[in-house]
Amino acid sequence: MDPVLVVGAGPVGLTAAAFLAHAGTPVRIIDANAAPTTLSKALVLWRRSLLTLAPLIPPAYWHSVGEPVLAACFADNGELAAQLQVPAPPGYTQQPHLNAAAAAAAPSASEASDAGDAAAGKDGQAAAAVPEQQQCGSVHALPAGMLVVQADIEGALVTLLRDSYGIEVQRNTSLAAFSVAEDSSSVLCTLTDTDGSNQQQLRASYLVGCDGGRSAVRKLLGVQFAGTTLDQRWLLGDFRYEVDAAVNAAHTPQHPCEGSLQRSTLFISPTDVGLMGLIPLGKRQGQVRVIWNADAHCPGEPTMQDFQQLLSTHTRQQMRLTEALWLSEFKINERQVQSYLHGNGRVLLAGDAAHIHSPAGGLGMNTGLQDAANLAWKLSLVAAGEAAAGWQLMDTYQEERHPVGAHVIRMSGLLLRANALRNPFVRFVRKWALRSLAAVPAVANRMTSAMTGDNICYSHCSLAAAAPAAAGGAAARASQTATAAERQVWGCCKPGAAFPVVSIQVGGVEQPAAVLLLSKPGCFGTLVLMPAAQQQQQQQQQQQQQQLQQQADAAEGGARPKAGQQHAAWPSSWGHWPLDVVHVSDAAASAAGGAESDAAAGAAGGADVAVDAWGLLVAAVAGRAGVGVLVRPDGIVAAVGGPDEVNGWLAKHVVTSRDAAA
Repeated sequence: MDPVLVVGAGPVGLTAAAFLAHAGTPVRIIDANAAPTTLSKALVLWRRSLLTLAPLIPPAYWHSVGEPVLAACFADNGELAAQLQVPAPPGYTQQPHLNAAAAAAAPSASEASDAGDAAAGKDGQAAAAVPEQQQCGSVHALPAGMLVVQADIEGALVTLLRDSYGIEVQRNTSLAAFSVAEDSSSVLCTLTDTDGSNQQQLRASYLVGCDGGRSAVRKLLGVQFAGTTLDQRWLLGDFRYEVDAAVNAAHTPQHPCEGSLQRSTLFISPTDVGLMGLIPLGKRQGQVRVIWNADAHCPGEPTMQDFQQLLSTHTRQQMRLTEALWLSEFKINERQVQSYLHGNGRVLLAGDAAHIHSPAGGLGMNTGLQDAANLAWKLSLVAAGEAAAGWQLMDTYQEERHPVGAHVIRMSGLLLRANALRNPFVRFVRKWALRSLAAVPAVANRMTSAMTGDNICYSHCSLAAAAPAAAGGAAARASQTATAAERQVWGCCKPGAAFPVVSIQVGGVEQPAAVLLLSKPGCFGTLVLMPAAQQQQQQQQQQQQQQLQQQADAAEGGARPKAGQQHAAWPSSWGHWPLDVVHVSDAAASAAGGAESDAAAGAAGGADVAVDAWGLLVAAVAGRAGVGVLVRPDGIVAAVGGPDEVNGWLAKHVVTSRDAAA
């Protein structure tokens, strides 16, 4: 098979290459730069991206290179207007040395892939130590986001590609030209050294453009990048700093976040000279990103002194900038291509190559990462000839991701404009509106979900199976007596939605359910068997063994075997790829042990079974015991139900060379 050529080795291209390689699809990745970036660039991995990457890298890993987002402060000329706080993830403490110990226990990116079963609790060990056991579960056991600089994200993915899949980024290499074969069977690409001294031809099965806002792939396609460029001048600087009250003696802070940058806290403030934002650089203690809509207030090349004057004159921050690590300026574009697929589906665009927008909300890299994962698993199926719809499966990439890109452009633009207002009266109204709205839990949750990606759902798209029937009987009665946390997630695990990131226990330690999705290379998707489903699986296996024995006995005695009742079995494969099958036990069975617990462990091949200790995972499937949840490789639920529903989804979308049933 010709390799898939991925152009661009930023976070989006690396993610696409990693998911392709994880499925065993030949892949080659090139980048025009001589080396990976050392700059911070993008700064936040939001919750949906943590879940998206969970099949490759366990969420615990990111605690070793970043800090969770815990709050966002909205101010005006440095005066606090509202503070939006989000719950800390399980096991997180405000004592840094304990978090450092927990992070040190997390595996590296490549170790995470090699030890996938362990991270999912399949050898009884937790993926990361936590300071102390939580007393209750969380509906969001993953943090709202992790402050991780782009250089560290790229480093983790480069290491994963090299150590787990033997793939190196081919640097100093650009795409000079390409053409799709007349029969649309391949793409002939011309690659050149960055200086143009050498050229080579490569026949690729598919071409994936992940090469940013100035995408060479998009330009060679000649497609329109429709949209606008905002007439604003933005400055950006990364600095080392120290807290020094003397640097801003004219202003007295009235709140801790007004006077110094708080750990894990974002700070946004319109000022008389333009909107500014402060973002801590994750684990890089004593470093801060300053963004400033300076326009004419800083006409020349930006300097550290310009940023210092901004902080000292127009905010209450007692922050002395000591060293400039990176100074830059940019204009904001809001653009999107009409189609993400070209050349009869052989050429695809993802990330900034397909859509670009305001940095407000930190959604650019995250949207691109999710594009890449969505694209890659579908492309692996198509390239292997195992997509029931053939190359038309790639149409669902456009169907699912193009509306998300359009929504992000609108939302980030609105967020930018709402915070960049300069009229004093409008800013006064904004300040009090923010203060009032942030105090309403439902509104605060919606604001948080817009950033984290929790509200992204494909339930109305063509790959989503029919929604499970409404809970009845015992499940319906259980919903009436559910805890507040159970009611919050009741029925959220449905086709097209993200797999729930509620708390479970693995090896006696609280973990986000996302750890169940981590798989070894070669596994493609996950089947999560809820309490009682694993017993069904064991019973089905026993029935099959009995039927085989009856047939053997009948053949030996010359008699016709009796026809037994046939039961659908849980699948164990996805095309030619094995499914990663994981088992969940309920708290009662785990505590009681005995036959039921032994049966669950037996169905799991003797490994420890994850425990739905707080009942949140069962609540997420609307209290339906004995169901399976088929999860796509990008963390999206494909089907929920019994073996018939799960096998039905696979039969509809995947061509198999052998029976998918175990």
